[in-house]
Amino acid sequence: NQSIKKRNVINDKFGRVTAYDLISSRIIKKAKSAFGFFTEECRPKLIADNPKSSMEAILLKIEEQWKNLNEEEKKNYEIKAAKDQERYDREAKKAVEQAARQPTKEAEKKKPKLKSPPSGQQKLNKMLNVQIEKWKPQPPAKTVTVPFSLSSCRHYLQRQQ
Repeated sequence: NQSIKKRNVINDKFGRVTAYDLISSRIIKKAKSAFGFFTEECRPKLIADNPKSSMEAILLKIEEQWKNLNEEEKKNYEIKAAKDQERYDREAKKAVEQAARQPTKEAEKKKPKLKSPPSGQQKLNKMLNVQIEKWKPQPPAKTVTVPFSLSSCRHYLQRQQ
């Protein structure tokens, strides 16, 4: 496994396709492909059989099994995918229709109003004022003279021993 390079997590997450669509402020689960249904069915079995294999190795095995699958079995998964696509289309259409029925004034009322961020100059002034307050000159500390003699200190230490 040392030959596998560590990937940059940020690059992996950026631009990743999600399993949901946002249509007219409604979240709708995307339709699965035939391969997606096949993967969902086969992955738990392969993980149980090979608990120490990496997810990449398991995915390669699933792809291999998919390629070797006969047309009848593939047809079952394609039927499932077609039904899921119909479900997605129905939900998307319903979301668009509901958005069209809702009057725009009501929609505007429901939207939370965001405060406009302060301009760059306002932010800068605020930061600088905080800095100035930190560096305000402090009143001079009260000076007190303390009588001290090095010889008396030595004498005191010798008595302690």
